[in-house]
Amino acid sequence: MSKKRDYGEGTVYKRGNTWYCGMSGKDPKTGKRSKKFFSAPTKTEAVAKKREYQKLLELGIDTTTRDILLRNLLPAWLDAHCLANNLSESSRKTYATMSEKILSAIGDYKVGDVNPTVLDKLLTIDKEVTAITVRRYRLVKSLYADLELRGEIDRSPFVRHRGPKKPATPEAYYLEKDQIDELLEAVSGSPIANITKFLLASGCRIGEALALRWSDVDLDSEIPTVAIVRSLRTNEGTAVFTDGKTKNSRRGIEISAPTVQVLQAQKLTLDAMAIVRDGWEDHDLVFPSSVGTPQDTKNLRKIWNKCLKGTSIEGKATFHTCRHSHASMSLMKGESIFVISRRLGHADATITMNLYSHLMKNQQSIAAAAMDEFILKVA
Repeated sequence: MSKKRDYGEGTVYKRGNTWYCGMSGKDPKTGKRSKKFFSAPTKTEAVAKKREYQKLLELGIDTTTRDILLRNLLPAWLDAHCLANNLSESSRKTYATMSEKILSAIGDYKVGDVNPTVLDKLLTIDKEVTAITVRRYRLVKSLYADLELRGEIDRSPFVRHRGPKKPATPEAYYLEKDQIDELLEAVSGSPIANITKFLLASGCRIGEALALRWSDVDLDSEIPTVAIVRSLRTNEGTAVFTDGKTKNSRRGIEISAPTVQVLQAQKLTLDAMAIVRDGWEDHDLVFPSSVGTPQDTKNLRKIWNKCLKGTSIEGKATFHTCRHSHASMSLMKGESIFVISRRLGHADATITMNLYSHLMKNQQSIAAAAMDEFILKVA
């Protein structure tokens, strides 16, 4: 056993393959002081669990956990969990929305009274099991896993419960060639013409395109590229720029000569608007609003819906459809799934294969005929 040392987080030491982090605290209900240890495979995780527990103490939560109502424990645990894992504000909001649904179903149960029958209520929030159903289930499961690890409950009720299966990823809706022509004709001359062309040509998400700055664009190199490093979303009317969630989502993508022309035309348009528009603000954005500020996707969707009204793709195609169409066309032209995955910024090529597996079936004929030339010679 290694020597116990104080790392500024309480007593931290390693025994075998497990790290332990100790702390002294006062129970808010009894006033008694006690020492607790939190274990994990790594020192960082052990310290993080100690911080989460300490957050509960600071919020005055009763640490005799079995008697606490879930509606009193889950928000505090969730807040500490987000802080300890340095989650983004958007992730916090997503978890907060998920917790509201969870608490509406089982919030009035005490932690110690939750059993497999109670957990069934988590599966009946939705009419059928969806991806969000599975995420809610896993969130509560994580809470109980932490409580069991801390020794605040004897055994997690999830051990005796069969969890929901994650539903199959639906096939991505994409546009056929004639539909792409119809789309481009519909948006021609509108404020969204250039960004629609860029989305089709690059496979970027709409938030990534709206966050793109001219400093991220290199049109003069032998191989023109665009650096995708952030995304834009609107939160209650306020523009929020966030970094890519994964390493692969922060990427550089090559662009073709026609796409370069689209971006050059966009630059000329913005230069003219900067001269004639009162109150113009220069944020260096490639696709800003009509006064240069960060664009609100709600406004773009209104223009999109107006342009597509009366077309065969009205109500079917969205900005994200451009991304799916880019990937689908690339696959049908024989591009590698791994190249497409990296271009789209997927965290893993498995995601890409699940989304576009229906298109990959058509490419098996290439593999089937790969050795025909040699086989026929022998025959």
